[in-house]
Amino acid sequence: MAVAALWILVLHPVLQALRFPILVLGPLDWSAHLATALLILANLPRPSRRRLVVAALISAVALDLDHLPHLLGADFLTAGTPRPYPHSLATAFALAGGAIMLRAAARAVALGAALGVLAHLARDLATADGVALFWPLSSLGVRVPFWLYAAFVGALATRAWLVAPRRGARAATPS
Repeated sequence: MAVAALWILVLHPVLQALRFPILVLGPLDWSAHLATALLILANLPRPSRRRLVVAALISAVALDLDHLPHLLGADFLTAGTPRPYPHSLATAFALAGGAIMLRAAARAVALGAALGVLAHLARDLATADGVALFWPLSSLGVRVPFWLYAAFVGALATRAWLVAPRRGARAATPS
């Protein structure tokens, strides 16, 4: 978890400041989204369903596929907002709400996807122009200072580090 936090807080901002082309910055950004999701998942109670974890990790990165139309010259997903419309709480709420109607295995996937979207938004709130968090109710970009995201990441990493030894001790104790 320390590596994930170090990547997000030190290396990634330095690399972004160097103004690489989008083909380089995209994978750098995805790795930071993945690291954010890993830190959040490390703080969930054990055992988390494997399907939930995998879905969260995939959706934390896959959400950025909604940038493709804009990169290809179309703005039907971004008209009037700092990022594409799926970069909003509506996406996470739709996934979590849809989970209610699903069976256990599919529910874990939908909830994991919602968690991944929230992890993605946590990072995007502190970068560039923020996100239209409350779209479709508002197209206004919501942004928080990077230091607030950094404190969040630091708290997640610290908690994961403090809790990990206890989880290992519980797993090693015979029932």
